Amino acid sequence: MRQDKYKYENLKTLARVFYGKRNIKRALEMYNKAYELPGGKEDVELLLDMAFLYDELEEDEEAEEKFSEVISINPGEPRGYYGLGIINDNRGEADKALEYYEKAIGLNPLYNRAYFFAANIYLDMGMTDKA
Repeated sequence: MRQDKYKYENLKTLARVFYGKRNIKRALEMYNKAYELPGGKEDVELLLDMAFLYDELEEDEEAEEKFSEVISINPGEPRGYYGLGIINDNRGEADKALEYYEKAIGLNPLYNRAYFFAANIYLDMGMTDKA
C-alpha cells in the first residue's frame, strides 16, 4: 500500500513537471496513470488538474466528465461548477454556462473567475447592470 502511495505522489509530481514545461499531453498521461491507482478516482485535486488539462486540449467531453466526477465527490466544490460553466460557454450554451458560474459564485462568493465569465455573458445579453 505504501508503494502505491509513493507511486501515486510521484506520478502527480511528474505531471506537474511536464505541465510546467508545457508538455500537456505527457502531463495528462501521468495524471491518468495516477487516476488508475488506489485513491486516484477520489482525489478532487487530481480530477480538477485533469479536467483543466482536458479543457486546455479542447477535449470537452473528457473535461466535462472529470468536472462532473468532482461534483459527485464534493457537491460543494465551486471549481467543478466553474469548469462545467467553461465547457458550456465554449459550446455556446450561455444560459447553461451562466447557471454553473452562478452556482460556483454561490458556493464561493469570492470566486473572481466565475464572476468574470458570468459578467461577460451578462454583457453579451445586454444586461449591463447585472454584469
